[in-house]
Amino acid sequence: KDTIIKTPLKGNAVLTLMLTRNDSIQYFEGPDQNKGIIKYCTFKNLRAVIQQKQKKVATILGSRLETVIIINPGDQSTYKNFIDALDEIQINDVRHYFLMNSK
Repeated sequence: KDTIIKTPLKGNAVLTLMLTRNDSIQYFEGPDQNKGIIKYCTFKNLRAVIQQKQKKVATILGSRLETVIIINPGDQSTYKNFIDALDEIQINDVRHYFLMNSK
């Protein structure tokens, strides 16, 4: 939902997805790129990445439903990439997600 209310994030519950060119994704755990190790995957592997993060969140916070995903569509990503990322969020029942405007 588009809102002006600030939502506090638990850093260990966050997975940030940076959609890049050639149908690839850079991702890291946490909301801050400078504090995480950047990894790479394709949309084919995105479901496994999300599910792995949900398992970690369940272990740490007691429920996989606490998982938060931040989507950052890069300038060279496509609309299809964005929709595919949203589809995976729906499929994996991620309740909290945000769209980041990189400009």
